[in-house]
Amino acid sequence: MESLWQFETQRLADNETHYVYRDLFHKLVKSHLASTRSDWDNVSRDRVYTGPSGLHGDEDRRYPLRSKWGRLSDDEKEEQRVELNDEQKKDIESYGTYTKETRWDELSDEEKETVWRELTEPELEAHSSLRTCRAACELWEECWGIM
Repeated sequence: MESLWQFETQRLADNETHYVYRDLFHKLVKSHLASTRSDWDNVSRDRVYTGPSGLHGDEDRRYPLRSKWGRLSDDEKEEQRVELNDEQKKDIESYGTYTKETRWDELSDEEKETVWRELTEPELEAHSSLRTCRAACELWEECWGIM
């Protein structure tokens, strides 16, 4: 706000009665722009792809994770049983496994590696440029509404 006030005060002192957004942009914004920024976070809650060295999945997305029922403790089984649908119950009876929709932060490091390998090619490259990010977004139905 201080910078804006100084900008307007200087223009008045120079007997300039008005300005356009271009003037404001060139004076106050342009010098702060860079073609790239390291560790940029736009606080978006959308999908996030940071590349294989920093695996980071979409926090809101649910990842199907096949789990062995027998590996769960009795308490975990009881807790899971409440959330199981008929198809999951049938899979447990038939195969001893079930598929659970899991948030990224609930996955183990090994499971994150597995999920990362299952991403599509555009998703794997999304972090590298705006063009590849857009290509990944175009594959995601929820993204269409914001493009």
